This record gives sequence, structure tokens and C-alpha cells, in this order.
Amino acid sequence: MAYRTVNLRPETYERLRMLKSGGATMSDVVEQLLDEVVPDAMLMKALKVHERRVAAVRRRGGLTLEELRRRVDQRRRRATR
Repeated sequence: MAYRTVNLRPETYERLRMLKSGGATMSDVVEQLLDEVVPDAMLMKALKVHERRVAAVRRRGGLTLEELRRRVDQRRRRATR
């Protein structure tokens, strides 16, 4: 079985450790927590953050998504020449 390392602040680790009981692993604890999370609520929160960032970029005169795509395509074409 493959494992991944996850960096946690010490206080976060302690909170997780306190949820551990019996023979449960940290992975078990995280899985139980994830089962309790409502994905839509998390995604909506992330979307709102993204929308605020996009609005801030636009206020500063940033590129539209279409302009950005055009520039990326131009750079890719130049890089493959």
C-alpha cells in the first residue's frame, strides 16, 4: 500500500490524535472526518474565494480569461518552433 506524507501544524496533529481511539490509525481518523464533511459547502466556499480573487484582478486591470488563453497559446506556439 502506498502512503503519503501530510505536513500538519503541531496543534492540528494533536487535535487529530485526540480523535484517535482503539486501534484506529490516523488515516482512519481522517477518513471519518472526510465522511462527515459536506463537499458542496467546501466547494462553495472555495468558489467564493476564487470569485473574490478574480474580481480583484479585474479591478486592477488584469487579463480576461480569453486574453490569458490567447497569450498562453502564443507562448506555447513560440516554444514549439
